[in-house]
Amino acid sequence: YFDKQTVAVGRVILWPFWFYGFYSFFDRFSLYFEKLWGGFLVYIGQNPFKVYIVHAFVVFPAPYLVHLLSIDTYWERTMFTAIVVWVVYYISVKLKNIRV
Repeated sequence: YFDKQTVAVGRVILWPFWFYGFYSFFDRFSLYFEKLWGGFLVYIGQNPFKVYIVHAFVVFPAPYLVHLLSIDTYWERTMFTAIVVWVVYYISVKLKNIRV
């Protein structure tokens, strides 16, 4: 009922609950997240075009780099993911003053 390869009935039924759960969680702790990330989520929410540009140059090539660099272990992938997240954050902060 929850097959990932197809759109199974269980996945369709549970989708609204997952969505509501995540929305409620972020809504409940939004002030904490804003303090924690310094308004980064507000920035990317207000500037989606810049976020798409960053994703096009950083996030989309990431799986190819994983394959090219032969990153196989859990810790290597974790470090690679942390680096990609840092690069996206750093570039987004640097692009904050650029008008598109």
